[in-house]
Amino acid sequence: MDHEIARLTGVEFQVASWDVDARGLLTTAAMGRFMQEAAETNARTLGAGFDDLQRAGQTWVLSGLLIRVDRYPRFRDRIRIETWPRDIVRRRALRDFRLRAETGAVFAAAASAWFCLDLADRRPVSPERWRTRPWQADERALDGDCGRLPAIADADAEVAVPLRWGDLDLVGHVTNTRYQELLMESYSAEWLRNHEIAEIELNFLAEGQYPDTLVSRRLAESGRPHAWLHALVRQSDGKDVCRARVAWR
Repeated sequence: MDHEIARLTGVEFQVASWDVDARGLLTTAAMGRFMQEAAETNARTLGAGFDDLQRAGQTWVLSGLLIRVDRYPRFRDRIRIETWPRDIVRRRALRDFRLRAETGAVFAAAASAWFCLDLADRRPVSPERWRTRPWQADERALDGDCGRLPAIADADAEVAVPLRWGDLDLVGHVTNTRYQELLMESYSAEWLRNHEIAEIELNFLAEGQYPDTLVSRRLAESGRPHAWLHALVRQSDGKDVCRARVAWR
């Protein structure tokens, strides 16, 4: 193992028109897309990028994500995303992110967990072979990690959402950021115009594939005003493909 520590990578982006909502604010789904690109850039410098894993018959799959947002950038703002690998826990590679405005101020932070998936049998394998140098275990973007979210038996609201060919990613399943967008379909337009996400936590549990139809369900979380538990349920077999917790302000 190379004893030089794996350093963080900072990647700059400009918020485009397709990255914002109807109010002109950067969406958490777009943050997820930027973070994914920053993660790939950093992983590539460590010999663990998309092409490296493809040659080994493997790929990275996001299994959990926790984002906390203090302030939302707007259309045309420039942002910088810092990311670094932190640890491996129960076969999940942990990676953190800080999202900075052009001034350098942190406007959001995130913690994520990734499986290394064998493409032949679609099963997770140990990611340890890709830790070729020490990771930054003591550097934390948040004071916690994404956890395991509960299933929801009932729902305050639900809506069926068909998947599209354009929802698929490089390895042929629904891209994780699309799940964030589908969760929002269970809210009214009035709610979305007048509130913003303070925190979103996601568990990615199964592959969604075209042309599946998912049911986007939500249930108010007991004891937490303006917070809901969510599930995206595959209509064909009732299986949860994604669970989430969303807190609004």
